[in-house]
Amino acid sequence: MIIPCIIITPLDCFWEGAKVLGPEEAMWVPWFDERTLLQWTNIDPVGLLQDLSKRYGNYSQTEIKNLINLFYDSGINHGYLNRSCLDPLDPACPVSAPNYRGKAPYISKILSGGCPGFASKMLHWPEEIIVGGRIHTNNSFDIPLHTNNQKVSFDLNQNKTRSSKSSDHFLLSSSVKFNKTSQGSKNLSYLIKANSLQSLILLRSPRDLYEAVRRNDPYKHEDWTLDDARHVLREWRRNLRRLIIEHNTGLQPNVGWRFFAFTSASLHDLLQEITLRLGPLTLIGCLLLVIMNRSKAIHLNLYALIV
Repeated sequence: MIIPCIIITPLDCFWEGAKVLGPEEAMWVPWFDERTLLQWTNIDPVGLLQDLSKRYGNYSQTEIKNLINLFYDSGINHGYLNRSCLDPLDPACPVSAPNYRGKAPYISKILSGGCPGFASKMLHWPEEIIVGGRIHTNNSFDIPLHTNNQKVSFDLNQNKTRSSKSSDHFLLSSSVKFNKTSQGSKNLSYLIKANSLQSLILLRSPRDLYEAVRRNDPYKHEDWTLDDARHVLREWRRNLRRLIIEHNTGLQPNVGWRFFAFTSASLHDLLQEITLRLGPLTLIGCLLLVIMNRSKAIHLNLYALIV
């Protein structure tokens, strides 16, 4: 449960990305006195191994050291504890966060260039995947990572989506002033506006799901098939889209943003619906083509007789 799914989201640029990974119920680790409940919001992978090395290093020092090096090589490091908090006043915001009990982050600059996943050296989400309708500066600006205010307001178009409740702090306010600095020949373009925040949930393939259930099913149900796995994934996607539609229905009318979901199942349903609607028209079109071809054939026959 502590090993996360692959969820591509702009929240991964911040400590709040750990909330997406969960798990919803903290893991109980009985041999640590100080940290018995573990979630990605408070877990320090390298710190835990270093504590473990201090306690039991005489027995497995080499193995623990190799595992720590592996965490550093993959970029897992200290998890999300060193990433800025969208809300630095959140009681759960870790002390190690760069803006702990301080200033709200300049989200646009942090999102510029994309976001790292939970293993930053192996997983990186490109900016164009996690942010839609992007507008960048034309010149290089010296933008601090944190603002002087507790919150940074939206400066987006009306059609915008948010990934979480914490995104009330998203992007740069139109009142923010920038100071141009000399960057030499190196000009960096920073994100200043966007129309949407985009998250992707990567699901198992039908074959992977089928094999996983077969391996872990204690009852070894023989009626579990590959088609069942396809059906489960298809229904999961449909239910996700339904839940998001219901969520949008419950929003206040004056809220200027909405959630949107697009899945392969929704594309399949859309094509099927269009096909059903256009069925009669398609039949009429085919009849017209047949009539036109027959009239053309009659015309050619008459022309041949005249010649």
